Amino acid sequence: MLTYTVSNVGFVAKELFCPDNNVDHNANWPANVTAGTRVEGRFCKPGWTGIVGRLCLPNGQWDFDITGECERTLGWGQGGGGWGYLLCAAHHNGRLTTATSV
Repeated sequence: MLTYTVSNVGFVAKELFCPDNNVDHNANWPANVTAGTRVEGRFCKPGWTGIVGRLCLPNGQWDFDITGECERTLGWGQGGGGWGYLLCAAHHNGRLTTATSV
């Protein structure tokens, strides 16, 4: 999307992009996304998996609404006896609710 500003030489067009250092909802959103564009893909941070989508608003800001989710993959936890164990995500109605030891 182009925005126009008035200067001494007339109208100047400037293309807007969403911030490229945005890490939100466990996803690393891509750089150089033009304002007014929707992106969708595998943008989850390391240790997370999934497909997420988000709109780069016409004003060059990321929309708060996100489709899909990044789910935690395997990680280490510690039980009451001090033993390490792997945690796997368990979901209920699309939300992480518990961890299951393996």
